[in-house]
Amino acid sequence: MIPFKTTPEQIKEIPQIAMKMLLCGLDIGFVNEAANLAKFDQGIFDLMDLWDFSVGCEEERIDILADIKDLLNDYSPLK
Repeated sequence: MIPFKTTPEQIKEIPQIAMKMLLCGLDIGFVNEAANLAKFDQGIFDLMDLWDFSVGCEEERIDILADIKDLLNDYSPLK
C-alpha cells in the first residue's frame, strides 16, 4: 500500500529528474524503475527531487541513491 500519492504537478517533474540522473551516469534500469514508481509513490519522488536539489554534494547524493534503492527493494515483491 502506498501511503502518499505523487501529485500531478510532481509527476510532470519526473522525466527531467530522470534525465539528469542518466546524464550523471546512473544505470538506466535503476533510473527507469525509480521514475516509474515515483509516479505513484511520493516518497520515491521526494528522494529523486532531493537528489536533484543536492547538486555539488556527492556524499549526500550517494546516501539518497541508497535510500531510493532500499525503497525499490521494498517494492520488489510487489512486481
